Amino acid sequence: MSQTDETTGKIVGEQAQTPPEGDRKLRRLELIWGSLALRSRFIFIVMILLATMMAGVLSVLFGTGAIEVGTEQAQTYISRELDEASKHISRDYGSLSAGGVQLSKDLAFQIEETLSRQGLTLADLQKDPKGLNQVLRECFDTVLTALSINQASAAYLILDATVNPALSNAQWSRAGLFLRNTEPNAANRAEPSISLMRGPVDLARPRDILMLPQWELEFKMTPGDFFYQLFEDSQKTQDVSRLYWWNPRTRLPRDNVDGMLVAVPIVASDGTVLGVCGLEVNAMLFKLLYTPENDSRFPGAVVLLSPERADGVIDMGRSLMASSRALNHQDAELVPDYSDGFASRNGQVSFIGHTKQVGLYPRDSIHEEANWQVSVLMSAQEVAESASNQGQITVLLLVGVMIVGVIAGNIAIIQLLRPLNRAIEEAKTGSFVHRTNIREIDDLFAFLAAQDAAQAKQRAPGLPTNVISDDEFSRRLEALTPAETAVFNLYVEGYDAAEVSAMLFLSKNTIKTHNRHIYNKLGVASRRELMAHLRSLNVSTPNEPT
Repeated sequence: MSQTDETTGKIVGEQAQTPPEGDRKLRRLELIWGSLALRSRFIFIVMILLATMMAGVLSVLFGTGAIEVGTEQAQTYISRELDEASKHISRDYGSLSAGGVQLSKDLAFQIEETLSRQGLTLADLQKDPKGLNQVLRECFDTVLTALSINQASAAYLILDATVNPALSNAQWSRAGLFLRNTEPNAANRAEPSISLMRGPVDLARPRDILMLPQWELEFKMTPGDFFYQLFEDSQKTQDVSRLYWWNPRTRLPRDNVDGMLVAVPIVASDGTVLGVCGLEVNAMLFKLLYTPENDSRFPGAVVLLSPERADGVIDMGRSLMASSRALNHQDAELVPDYSDGFASRNGQVSFIGHTKQVGLYPRDSIHEEANWQVSVLMSAQEVAESASNQGQITVLLLVGVMIVGVIAGNIAIIQLLRPLNRAIEEAKTGSFVHRTNIREIDDLFAFLAAQDAAQAKQRAPGLPTNVISDDEFSRRLEALTPAETAVFNLYVEGYDAAEVSAMLFLSKNTIKTHNRHIYNKLGVASRRELMAHLRSLNVSTPNEPT
C-alpha cells in the first residue's frame, strides 16, 4: 500500500520505487495507444491490414515470377503466331506450287501447239527469232491468266532460247515474259495493276500493259542458278509435280524488289525441256500476307520463311520477312537454340522466338529433303521492357487498390462509429435515449444503467441519489488527502483508472482503494452522482472515465 506525505502531498512508498526502463516504455506506448480516438485506432488497423495483404501479394508475385509475366505472354503470343503463320504459309505456298505446275503444263501444250501450226520443231526456236516471238505472243495470255488467278506478285516464262544468238552474252541471255502486279495490295486480285518487266514491248501495248523502269528484253541467267538446276533435275523424271523448286529470296538483275520464285520446268511430250516458268512472292506481298497480328504489347514481332541449312543457322539474307516495322538484318545469321532465344552470330541481333518446319514439297519430290522453316521472333530487349512495364503497372494497381481500401475503410468506420459516438455523448449527460444498434454496446450501456440504479437503491432506498448539496460536496472535497486529490484531479481531466495507475506509478489495487475513499468522503455512490455535482459546480469534465 502506498503512503502520502501530508506536508508535501507527494505519494511515497510504491511511487518511490522507480519502475524498470522496459516497463516505462511499455506504459508510455500504452498511454499513446490509449490516447488515440477509437476511429484513429480503426483506421490504423485497417491500414496495417491492407499493407500486410499488399506486401503478401507482392511477395507471391515476385516469388513466383508472376511480375515477369510479360515474358510468358510473349512466348504464348509467339507460339500462337507461329502456328498461324506456318499454317497459312503451308497452305498458300502449296496452292502456288500447284499453280506453277499447272502453268508449266499449260505452257508446254501451248508451245507445242504453236510450233505445230508454224511447222517448226523445238530445235528451230534457237534459230528462228520470228518463231520465238510468235511462241511468246501465244503464251502471253496464259502467263497473264496465271498471274490473275493465283495469289502471286508476278508470273514468268523463261524459254531456253534467245532472240539474238549473235550477241556476245547470248549463251546466258534467255527470252521470256515477266509480268508483275505492282499494286501494294497484290493480295487483293480484284484490281490488279500489271506491268511488264521482261519480254517484247509490242506484246504488252495492245493490252494496255506498261513497262517498268527495270524492263529488259530478256533474262540474264547465270551458271548454277535455278534455271540450269532445273534442267539437270529434269533428267531424273519428267513429272513436273515432282520437279518444281522454291528458289530462296533473290532479286532479278536491275530489279529493286526481293522475292521467292517457284520454278517449274516446261517439259514437252517427248521429254524435251523447253524452259522454266512459275510464280513469284515478293517481299511486299509476303509482308502484307503474313505480318503478325497487331498487338500493342509486342509491336516488333517478325515472321521469317527461310531455307533450312544443315548447320541449323537461319540465313536472314535468304529469308522473306514480315513485320509491321522496317527491318535491316539481311546480312545477319541467327543461331536458334529451340528453347527461348535466337542470337546473331556476330552478337548484334538478339531475339527470342521459336521455329517450325513447313513442307513445301510432296514426299515423292526430288527436293523433299530440302526443308524450310517458319520462325516468329521478337526483340529480347523489347520483351524485357514489356515485362518491366507490366510489372510496374501491377505494382501501381496494387497501390491504387490499397488507397481505395483505406478510403472505403475510413468511410465504413465513420458510419460504424457515428451511432456509438452519439451514444457516448448522451451517456456523458446522463440522458442515453438512442440505441446504437450495436448489440454489445447497447448491452453495455444497459448494464451500466442498471448497475447505477442498483447502487443508488442500496444507498438510500426510495430516496433520490443526489442526497447532499453542492456546497456540502465542495466542503467534502477539501477533506481529500493529497494522494486522493491527485487521483481525483486526473479523473476530472478524463483519464480512466488504468491511465491514472500508469501516470502515478501506482498499482491498480491502490487506485481502487483511493476510489473507495474518495466516494466515501464525498458521499456519492456512483460516477453519475459525482459527475452531476461537478457539472453543478461548473467543473470542466472533457471525458468521463469509463
